[in-house]
Amino acid sequence: MRAFRTFRTLGVGLGSLLLAQLFLRATAPPRLELEVYPRVCSVPCTLRVRVRVDPREDNRQITVEVSGPDYNSVSSVLVDGVEAPHTLPFFWYRDLPAGDYEVAVTLLTTSGSTVTRAQTFEVR
Repeated sequence: MRAFRTFRTLGVGLGSLLLAQLFLRATAPPRLELEVYPRVCSVPCTLRVRVRVDPREDNRQITVEVSGPDYNSVSSVLVDGVEAPHTLPFFWYRDLPAGDYEVAVTLLTTSGSTVTRAQTFEVR
């Protein structure tokens, strides 16, 4: 109750605070997380990639790209906005040759904007 009085004293109602929070959430880029395991492994390596994303109405496609000296793989999954799972099933990449690699995950929205996260790993 005390916090409510403080906001009213400042001339800010709870409705205004709620609208501001909704606006910030709607305009902020979606949260996109990438987990790569293991970060260092021996030949032949099996890589596991996990992707987490906040379900939002404008999410449409997630692309995972693994690139290295003698290897390149691109996997895409269509997502259905708010109906999409928070955590996607694992992406598995098997028998990777030795080298330094980068894994990049990109989220595409209906407006055409993208959010990308990347991590590196090594196969010895």
